[in-house]
Amino acid sequence: SPGAPVQVAARALGLATMLVLGTGYTRPSKLDWHYLDGRIEPGPVLDQALLAPSISPDGNRAALMKVGAGHFTTFVVDLRTGSVTRVGQVDAGIRTPVWDPDGTRLAGLSVNSGRNEVRMFDLGSGTDSLVVDTDYEWGVTTAWSEKAGVMFFSPLVEGRGMDIRYVTMSGKRAIKDYLATKENEGAPALSPDGKWLAYASDE
Repeated sequence: SPGAPVQVAARALGLATMLVLGTGYTRPSKLDWHYLDGRIEPGPVLDQALLAPSISPDGNRAALMKVGAGHFTTFVVDLRTGSVTRVGQVDAGIRTPVWDPDGTRLAGLSVNSGRNEVRMFDLGSGTDSLVVDTDYEWGVTTAWSEKAGVMFFSPLVEGRGMDIRYVTMSGKRAIKDYLATKENEGAPALSPDGKWLAYASDE
């Protein structure tokens, strides 16, 4: 409907790239498949407002978040059946969850007792574990690459705006700079082969 917010998650599946659009900040969300040839396949209508869709590697599920007063609750939607499962505790989830390459874990920024952390949920065991501490009050995880062995993270840095950083996922985990200028850089997306990075900038 006019004025309704739209968010897009994209994933290449076979020869067709499909998009899932989620709508609604205060209204129930609706997810649809949009194909490159113009076809639209209706998806599930959710009974609550969920945001920031992230599609699983197999294309069958989407992770989303519900925004509370400074907290987040994480959900996984089965795109085939429309069933919704909460991941973790209410108001103790992660912002903009991203999938690991195997589709078995989710990671994102968490506010935990006043500390800001990148945390990871194991969907099989239910384990909630720390990936790395952050010094940023606001930020989003955007991509997790097995080939590059990194997870990309965009923090809001005081006096500069958005930067692009990455978390090393093999060996000792740490946040490192990738792109940090006086301009805003964000929304990093890594190519499937781990060799190219697309991002947005207001340079």
